Amino acid sequence: MRRESVRTIERRMGYILDDLQFPAVRWQLITHAEFYGADALSIAYLHGVPARRYADVASVVQGIIAGLPGNSAVLRVAPDVAIRRPGPAHRTAKAS
Repeated sequence: MRRESVRTIERRMGYILDDLQFPAVRWQLITHAEFYGADALSIAYLHGVPARRYADVASVVQGIIAGLPGNSAVLRVAPDVAIRRPGPAHRTAKAS
């Protein structure tokens, strides 16, 4: 698996899990991502998180970071870092 920055993982998961109702458990994260049409790397990240209940996207990112090879400790995602999500315009096609 390639290495990505925490911000990149936050952005990736923010897009994919935008509409998911939290709290959510691992199977819900994976199912939602598959329904969204997430790429293989994102699905692999979610398969690597511990099976537990996640309160929000930030806690999912913490689970992903903890599960990456070479990480012996959980890296904390700064609570003041807002995950930027695109507005509703990214989901709708422009009417011609």
